[in-house]
Amino acid sequence: MDKGTYMVASVSNWPHLTIFRTGSGQKAEVYEDANRFCNTANSDVETLDLKLRDGITFIKPASAELDFRCVDRTVTK
Repeated sequence: MDKGTYMVASVSNWPHLTIFRTGSGQKAEVYEDANRFCNTANSDVETLDLKLRDGITFIKPASAELDFRCVDRTVTK
């Protein structure tokens, strides 16, 4: 990605279970990872793009992809 922009992705490990078929289910995981990354620099996540893809049972797993940047907490408050 560009300087200062990052990407994190998550794919469901359970493509065969209906309960885990939505990209929304993976959304929390990508935001957890992004927040953990930005917290190391005392920054907050600014979302640039979020792609959610629903899975199809036994065919493809659900996934989420987050493009983000870290912004200084003192600037965002």
